[in-house]
Amino acid sequence: MQLTVKKIEKVIHPEFNDELVKKITKEKYSNVDDFRKELTTDLERYWNDRTEKRLIDDITNEIVRRHDFAVPEALVKTFTDSYIEELKNQQKNKQLPRGFDEQKYREAARPSAILASEMGVDPGTNSREENIQLVDADVEVLAEEESKKLNIDKERLINFYKSSETAAKKY
Repeated sequence: MQLTVKKIEKVIHPEFNDELVKKITKEKYSNVDDFRKELTTDLERYWNDRTEKRLIDDITNEIVRRHDFAVPEALVKTFTDSYIEELKNQQKNKQLPRGFDEQKYREAARPSAILASEMGVDPGTNSREENIQLVDADVEVLAEEESKKLNIDKERLINFYKSSETAAKKY
């Protein structure tokens, strides 16, 4: 392989000044100092919220882990029903795909429904609206259990859960 360089260019960034701040913020901020203060405040608020959310998630997970309690079957059914509805809503015709084994899916989704029930998650909750995030340890446990039942590679399930909006809604 032979390569010929025809041109070399250098990116020249604009000077970070009041004029640039006005331009990139559409005049929301008029100077660099105000912009930096607001940016700092936004970042602090974001990290404080994220830290608090993570702490609450960790405490909830630890409580669930340490206390084995029976979850009402009706609540588990509510969760699995909501999972089925989510699957239907993803289809153009709002029906389950042809050949879909609903009973097998319900059995496979049962551990997720039990976990969500134990954690007190509302089955109708939209994960984006509520900023619900998958916790890696829970994903590992769930993938381990379901990979055996479904005869699917554990790592493949983990990747699916982490990337799937539907899976994220389960939590």
